[in-house]
Amino acid sequence: MDDGEVRRNAETQKRRNAETPRRRSAGGLRRVAVITGSRAEYGLLRSTLAAIGKSPTLKLQLVVTGTHLLSKFGHTIDDVRRDGRRIDARVPMQRGDDSPLDQAEGLARGVAGIARFLQRARTDIVVVLGDRIEALAGALAGVTTGRLVAHVHGGDVAPGDFDDSLRHAITKLAHLHLVATEAARDRIIRMGENEVRVRVVGAPGLDRLKEIRSDVATKRRGEGSRDQGIKGSSGRRPNALIVQHPCGRAAAVEKRAMKMILEAADQEGLAVTCIYPNSDRGHRGIVEAIEGRGRRDEGTESDEGAGHENVKESKRQKVKRGVAGQKPLRV
Repeated sequence: MDDGEVRRNAETQKRRNAETPRRRSAGGLRRVAVITGSRAEYGLLRSTLAAIGKSPTLKLQLVVTGTHLLSKFGHTIDDVRRDGRRIDARVPMQRGDDSPLDQAEGLARGVAGIARFLQRARTDIVVVLGDRIEALAGALAGVTTGRLVAHVHGGDVAPGDFDDSLRHAITKLAHLHLVATEAARDRIIRMGENEVRVRVVGAPGLDRLKEIRSDVATKRRGEGSRDQGIKGSSGRRPNALIVQHPCGRAAAVEKRAMKMILEAADQEGLAVTCIYPNSDRGHRGIVEAIEGRGRRDEGTESDEGAGHENVKESKRQKVKRGVAGQKPLRV
């Protein structure tokens, strides 16, 4: 890159920064819409939601979309409600079938639905986290309707289906970058973003881990030193918690990979608890492998929609609550 190109890039970035919308609602309160589309990022956003809700200068608007609304993935909007949070908008996106077209059409529905809400609610700032299509839909809706967009966890690296491509696309749409590490900050600055707008704030999910640790310590003090962890089917076998997400491969390929993981756990004599996968292409194969193992061996437990606090009650057998606040489900 020659000096002339460097100067042109700098001038382009300067113009973009000057064009950043500056919005403030009447009365001084800024309306902040936080987009949550799945079990995965909702748990990471809990401390952020609480902080916005307590701020005297901000008004929280919670938009629930994506797999939160699908029974196939645990209908985890129920967990948002159980937390006592007001839901300002429900925006359907994916239908839940395992196809690339579902993702593309879901993205289109998400952009349109979120944009309509932002206009109606007179939102000032849109907050998105990570690299999912729900976050991209929120960022696109925010930018195209003239809102400020704040992106949490930009600059990370997460090889997968198209995770990094979506994350970096959101970075280029966002006006404020709230990153977890110095390495992430450096990546975003190398992408041409103004370093003034890139803030290292840490990983918000760590706030929840600290809360869980405190909750467990309190519970153990109240109940003595008994182990309150998740019990395997044998009661004494070592436990394995398995999380396998698809990488955009065919369902048959994802199924073979998951079966190999479960067979390896068998060989080690582990009592297995499986967390169901996300909605990316190929998820059907992973679910089939988990359920096939469950039908064959009652030693496998599965948590449909489990991630951070997300739970779906088993109709066949309840299992003791685990230390992380989850209820594993026996398949």
